[in-house]
Amino acid sequence: MKALGYVLVVIGGIWLLVALNMDTTVVTLSGMRVNNLGLMSSKQTQTIVAGLVTLIGVIVAVASKSSKPATTNTGNLVKCPFCAEEIQREAIKCKHCGSDVVETLANNDNLNFKPTDMDPKKFYVSRRDGLEINESNVDLLIEKMVKANPELDLKGIKQKYFHDLHDLGLSIPKKVRQKFFLIIDEKMP
Repeated sequence: MKALGYVLVVIGGIWLLVALNMDTTVVTLSGMRVNNLGLMSSKQTQTIVAGLVTLIGVIVAVASKSSKPATTNTGNLVKCPFCAEEIQREAIKCKHCGSDVVETLANNDNLNFKPTDMDPKKFYVSRRDGLEINESNVDLLIEKMVKANPELDLKGIKQKYFHDLHDLGLSIPKKVRQKFFLIIDEKMP
């Protein structure tokens, strides 16, 4: 849209120059030049239309967003663990201090993990005969809790996340809720 605005400004500007330079006089039989009301009216109309096209072009160019995507998305920014400057979450190296940040940021994400961050719909699948628990995603949940708490044993992890697991279980349909809790109890005694 921004490019269209620039094109309209150029076309309108050229049209305006042509309209303003229109000759509105005619030669009479005696050789004199006199103003022609019809040509003056045409010049006036052309000038107004060219001015409007230019004005519309300026408005479109100024009001439209850039065609390039925004490079900084504040929701995707994290602080570098080494220099505390903001960097993209996907960054491999910090652009400010040059430190490798991939593993450090991944570990920070693990440390901030909560079971309720996961979508409850991932823990069950719909079949023709009803709902079924998705055991691989329950395993993934347990794996994430273990990674987030390397200093705790399974019992300590289960105690730490007791309320979160309970809230997550309540957001799962009743038909598979009991199976969800059974798998958690089996794998985290």
